[in-house]
Amino acid sequence: GGTQIWGDLDPINGAPPGIPSDAIDAGTTIVLNNEVNTATLQSVIDFDGGDKLAATKTIALTRSSWATGSTTLLAGCVEVFDTNNWGTDYRAPVGQNLADNVDFQMFQYTALSIMAGTDDTTVQIDANDDGIYERTDYLDEGQSAYVSGVNAGGHVTSDHPVQVFIFVGDAGSTYESRDSALVPTTLWA
Repeated sequence: GGTQIWGDLDPINGAPPGIPSDAIDAGTTIVLNNEVNTATLQSVIDFDGGDKLAATKTIALTRSSWATGSTTLLAGCVEVFDTNNWGTDYRAPVGQNLADNVDFQMFQYTALSIMAGTDDTTVQIDANDDGIYERTDYLDEGQSAYVSGVNAGGHVTSDHPVQVFIFVGDAGSTYESRDSALVPTTLWA
């Protein structure tokens, strides 16, 4: 069903690409590189944003991507936090409502991507920060919601822990974009 176990020295149940012995030593870098067709969603087994990972030792995980047409000229990369650092309350620190003389169009396009960690997660989104949730999504484990038109202070709440990424950029540009994982408000200090 797509489940692989890496690093147990048994290549029959899976081995990382380029490591046929299935021996993962400290400092090993594993690169998972494949095209992801967003139209197929979960019907194709590939390495994409909906994968579930578990580890018995400390690992660092980063997800990077880019569109076919722009290649890495317009690419994004975000850190993926351990689910223990996910939360149920997030605020967008920037948004497309900032004046151009303040942000120089860096946040002209602002969007959030929200991924659920468990089944039956209810997510409420107040993208324009007016105190009213314009949207409610019901997500299962690994499913995500994407919302654009986010203002500074945009608010996401959920009844189970989620992770939230923010995507910002200058609309129509071929190189100005930034991506980042948001930290839940409970971890702000």
